[in-house]
Amino acid sequence: MLALRESFHSLLTQDTTKNFLLVAGRMILSGLVQLNQADVSSISTSFNRLVSYTEDPAHRAGIERELASVNIHHTNFLDIVYDFIILGVMKNNAALPPQNKQEQGFLDHLFKVLEPILTPPTGWQPCAKMFQEVLQVQLIKLLDSILDLDESTFSQADVLSAVLFSRLEGIIQELLGDLDGC
Repeated sequence: MLALRESFHSLLTQDTTKNFLLVAGRMILSGLVQLNQADVSSISTSFNRLVSYTEDPAHRAGIERELASVNIHHTNFLDIVYDFIILGVMKNNAALPPQNKQEQGFLDHLFKVLEPILTPPTGWQPCAKMFQEVLQVQLIKLLDSILDLDESTFSQADVLSAVLFSRLEGIIQELLGDLDGC
């Protein structure tokens, strides 16, 4: 798992792959919100604020404390997106912890992005619900396909990063195609 965490970290520290993943993430989340006939500009603003907040080194210790409070002990993409969001909040329908109105921390910013996705203000539109389920399934399949790789791939950081990015790119293209089909 360490090799996988390091590969995600590597991808998110390289400007080209980081920008690609941020743009794709924003497009997919905005598309889901749009399918629910909700305000796309608010999710885009919330997403941008979340990214800015996480990129500020002054927030690192606070982010780590907040994540530890929800039993996430590794502050990286893999643990936050998969362990907390996909497997915790979305798949197991775990409730989001209450937001602290005094402090605009990481979880507050994250919940502003997740809230219109998890509980759309206009209720779930049929195509949006289907796409949300496809999104979850595709992300789980991505992780399964990576974990099924030959062990030797995990001992070569550059190879694992290249495979990971290739698979991410394929899933993203598929998801964007599914969005267009709705």
